[in-house]
Amino acid sequence: MKKWNLDLFYKIYKNRTKTLSICSWVISNKIFLFMFFGFWSILFLIIKRDWNLAYKLSFNIFLILLLTKVIIDDVIKKLSYHPRPYLTQTDILPLGKKEQGSTSPSGHVTAVTAGVLTLCFYSPWFVLLLPLIPLIMWSRVYNGMHWPIDVFLGLILGIVFSNFSFIISSLFFK
Repeated sequence: MKKWNLDLFYKIYKNRTKTLSICSWVISNKIFLFMFFGFWSILFLIIKRDWNLAYKLSFNIFLILLLTKVIIDDVIKKLSYHPRPYLTQTDILPLGKKEQGSTSPSGHVTAVTAGVLTLCFYSPWFVLLLPLIPLIMWSRVYNGMHWPIDVFLGLILGIVFSNFSFIISSLFFK
């Protein structure tokens, strides 16, 4: 598994270009992601004009962010340290803010997956955002911030968090 992880990492990482690097850095930037989800959520709410739906969607997004922060950043990453690629490989130059914390699982991928899937629960039109998930997965590896296994774990947790938040909000907003 370790060889597969390293080989796949280098297949993605070694194809860097200036244009791809700029695009990859932008799409995995937290400010861009907040603005992206904020824009689509607000647009959806303006079109639907349903405040009850707005409360449900806001609750879901808040719960996803809370789960990602607490479970991934404060529990999983603190209990099991897995070094970032640029900390173990001397030939890796990361794009973005260098972090010393554990790399597994990817919080970016978890939050984006859960966010997109949650939006899909509310409207079938949001399936158009599904390509953002593999794009974020690719960019986190391309940027040298995560190993492939980290983004796959983030994908799985994102699916779990999305379903969990939808179940909780359905119970909360009966």
